[in-house]
Amino acid sequence: MLLQAFADQFCSVSLPRQLVIKNVRLGVLFKLLQAIILFALITICVNGQVWSRPSSAEAFGFSIWSEGLQPGADQQSDAAHCRAAQAYHFSVSDMWHYAPTGCISLPAEEASIKTGSAGEVFITTMVRETDIWRSLGEGCGASARQSCESAKLRGKYVASEGGCSCEMHEEYFAQDAEEQVVRLYHGYQVDTTNGRAGYFMRGSSASKVAREGPPGQMQERNSHLTTIFRKTDGSECQVGGKSEWSSQDSLNGISGTLRELLACADL
Repeated sequence: MLLQAFADQFCSVSLPRQLVIKNVRLGVLFKLLQAIILFALITICVNGQVWSRPSSAEAFGFSIWSEGLQPGADQQSDAAHCRAAQAYHFSVSDMWHYAPTGCISLPAEEASIKTGSAGEVFITTMVRETDIWRSLGEGCGASARQSCESAKLRGKYVASEGGCSCEMHEEYFAQDAEEQVVRLYHGYQVDTTNGRAGYFMRGSSASKVAREGPPGQMQERNSHLTTIFRKTDGSECQVGGKSEWSSQDSLNGISGTLRELLACADL
């Protein structure tokens, strides 16, 4: 029985039979269904771009730095946190208490600091400053204590054998930190070989050309990289007075205030 089943399966040739129904309406309906199925398949292929393979882009050539205050910003000292600094007092614990007293204008070298990474810049928003003076002999005494603990200095006076010290703490906001002008370049890189680093595509807001090809053999082509700033909800927001920066506009960097960038981030 098994031998017969094997013979029927592998030792025989099946001849197809064909049935032809001559009916005009049925024939038209059949061709119409074939056309609909073909159109649906083509639409699916086009929308899904089955001929292409998606590759993820990553940040490339990003650089950011601060250029100081917006012109005229040093006159804008009426911000809410400057006028009512006490509203921003905050206690983390008994040991950590923040009590800014107002706003103070900082020198340029303290207002912002470029870190070691090209993609980072530190902009000072609040300062907790500690000053200590020490004295010996006649420089110590009741007058020194009174001066240290006065309402103006609010220091902590410590007397030791033969000497003394006064430790003063001051906390304040950096005036007009939100008006610091930030300038940046950004770009992208795509590895089209799924991580094998065999073929790259690169572009930058600082250039009108893009590069693509194997490492060491990349060719240049014209590029028009447009930068559009959007909020977290997808709506456009303005940086440097506009939401869209063309490749020509961004050749020297995209610039805007910290206030504008924070607004785009909904902060």
